[in-house]
Amino acid sequence: MRAFLLFLIMLVAVPISFINSYYGLLIYYWVNYMRPLELAWYIKYFDYGTFLAAALLSGYFLFSIHKARLCINHLGHLLLLWVILGITSATAYIPQVAVWKFWEFSKVIIICILTVSIIKDDTARLKRLMLVIALSSGVLAFHGLKQAIFTGGGMVKGPGGQLAENNDFAIFLTMMIPIIYYVGKCEGNERWRRLCTIMAISSGIAAIFTYSRAGFLELCGVVLIMSAKANRKWVGIIGLSFAVVVFLLFAPQAVKNRIASIKTARQDDISTKSRFDAWECAGRMIRRHPVVGVGPKNFSYVFNYFQSGIPWDTHNGFLRITAESGIPAFIVYVYIILQSIYVLRHTRRKLQKAGGPSHLILYCHGIGAMFPAYIIGNLFNSRHDFDAYYYLIPVIACIRLQADAWLAQNTMTDRQRRMKLFKDRLAGRSVIAPTGATAS
Repeated sequence: MRAFLLFLIMLVAVPISFINSYYGLLIYYWVNYMRPLELAWYIKYFDYGTFLAAALLSGYFLFSIHKARLCINHLGHLLLLWVILGITSATAYIPQVAVWKFWEFSKVIIICILTVSIIKDDTARLKRLMLVIALSSGVLAFHGLKQAIFTGGGMVKGPGGQLAENNDFAIFLTMMIPIIYYVGKCEGNERWRRLCTIMAISSGIAAIFTYSRAGFLELCGVVLIMSAKANRKWVGIIGLSFAVVVFLLFAPQAVKNRIASIKTARQDDISTKSRFDAWECAGRMIRRHPVVGVGPKNFSYVFNYFQSGIPWDTHNGFLRITAESGIPAFIVYVYIILQSIYVLRHTRRKLQKAGGPSHLILYCHGIGAMFPAYIIGNLFNSRHDFDAYYYLIPVIACIRLQADAWLAQNTMTDRQRRMKLFKDRLAGRSVIAPTGATAS
């Protein structure tokens, strides 16, 4: 029944994506952040994501490109990573596997470019996109919380795909906590704000019940950053301390035992020991192929070429991308993370100093507070290819474009501002007004 209902929804969604690129983009983000395909137990032969992407891309070039011109501003680092992955796919040990992975990343790049092109300087569109991301992620948080309740504190797992394993689902849940919370703070409707707060809390609870030790560390990192960002930091610190006490008193013993095993995991836990074996193998791959690696998604397939034993996953995103695509890919990958953090922090400070739009400041807070979860998660899991992370890169680019436009407009003289407004209207472009609203 779920699969049939999903089929009917997609039957409508694909034509909409073709006719209206903006609504198609919202649908695509909904599919990627709420994961209705996995929740509905869909027939895997129907690759709805590819259908949506194809409809969105073709519809954009047919109907929307004259209104929203192609834009790759602030996406150069992402395109460079894409080129490097293309080269390393061609030189891979098993090209068939690598090319398939490269094709998946190519779809991500296409959507990233379309996101910047369609959203760009439109404030209302950016707000709706962020709300779709927050609410879609919140639904998955409720899904995880429901599992924890109905199983009596059993292990929470993701719906499938990239979120199938508990560790991967924990990364997603902890990443989305600050985004959901700060998007809620942007909403004028009190009901929406309360819903987003409840979703953020549910995401944190569900993350605990994934029984992921890395997930617990990610949660601690995110909560600490959010506490530091609070206007009254002492309230955040007291609240965090209270939450820890409540957790220690009422959390199921199985959860507490799992987290307590962090201290002795290296000696007692098989999965932890396997990580060290995999890290050693990754080091051998890097030493032998420092420039191009063994090829995207080839690590497990060629594990025994470099080391005997069971071919474990690396459980480290930084080592994985270096072993598979070489040191250049690692450098670009780390640069994307650091540059995104810097841009969000720098943009937020400039807007705060100039009294800029509150929603852009809050978005900078939310996405910026997500990075501790993503970084910590990739120290213990191989989620360097996380779609949910890469789809936030064009959002950061749009925030930067809108912030720069607002700052430029508000540092002009009245005469310069009137001339720019006149020229923009002649060109048919939307204009960000000084209040942060969009005039057209």
